[in-house]
Amino acid sequence: MAGATRDSDRLGGFRSGTERYGLAKLLIIDDVSSTRRHLRDVLAAAGHAVNEAADGAQAIAMLEASPRIDAIILDLMMPNMNGWEFREYQLSRPALARIPTIVLTVRDLAEQDRYALRLGAATVLRKPIDDEALLDAVSAVKASKPDDE
Repeated sequence: MAGATRDSDRLGGFRSGTERYGLAKLLIIDDVSSTRRHLRDVLAAAGHAVNEAADGAQAIAMLEASPRIDAIILDLMMPNMNGWEFREYQLSRPALARIPTIVLTVRDLAEQDRYALRLGAATVLRKPIDDEALLDAVSAVKASKPDDE
């Protein structure tokens, strides 16, 4: 179809077959493909537009090209650029710092939670992720953002 607007064009590079019904535009950053796939499936089934990055460096490239997303779902333990390094970079860039971040971790939640909250994470979820807790966290982040962002 000539002249048709693809979902990815309207989302500034972020793709989703359900974006017209989506509640939020999300970026999952996790090095484990099966985890990304599961999170994507859960979030897309709830109507969210989802894109994925395998590490912090890939996520930065995607976000610098198109920072208009509602929230980031960030694993901490990744190769190349881990979640802490990504978060520090994110906070150093005003256009990216405004994006709420939901942190995922397999480590001791109390220790990780304290550090993540100091870095401004919206919430911290322990792996394996409870699907309802994830959906609740995304809903809370979306509800806390002004409509004009």
